[in-house]
Amino acid sequence: MVILSSQQSHVDGCILKMLQSYLSAADCYAIRCCYLHQGIDEFGGPSALEARLTHIEFTVGKAAGGWSLTYVPSAQSPLAKGAVRVPVEDFCRDMTTSGHTWHKSRASDQRVTSALARLIEFHPAK
Repeated sequence: MVILSSQQSHVDGCILKMLQSYLSAADCYAIRCCYLHQGIDEFGGPSALEARLTHIEFTVGKAAGGWSLTYVPSAQSPLAKGAVRVPVEDFCRDMTTSGHTWHKSRASDQRVTSALARLIEFHPAK
C-alpha cells in the first residue's frame, strides 16, 4: 500500500490529536508527581484525581514496522481510566521542544529569567 504525503500528513495529524486527547495537562502533572515523588509509573495521590489516565507506558524503538502510539483501555470497565502507550523517543522530543518553545516565549519575563538563574547548574567532569 502506498501512502501519499497528504495521507501521511492526515495520519500524523490524527496521531497528534490522539496524543493530545489522551494526554491532558492533568496527566502530565500526574506523571511528573508519580515519577518525582514516588518513583513509580502508576498515578496516585492528589495529582491523580484530575488525571484521565492511570499511567503511561513508554515503548522503545519501533513496533511492527512503525511507531506505536495507542490508547490502552482499562480491563476493569469501559468507564474506568485507561493508559496511553507512547514511544519514549517521541515523548522526550516533544517535551524538549515544548520546553524550548516555552522558554523562548518567556525570555523577556523578568520572573522567569530570575527563577531560571537560580536553577541547579550542571558542569562537565574534569
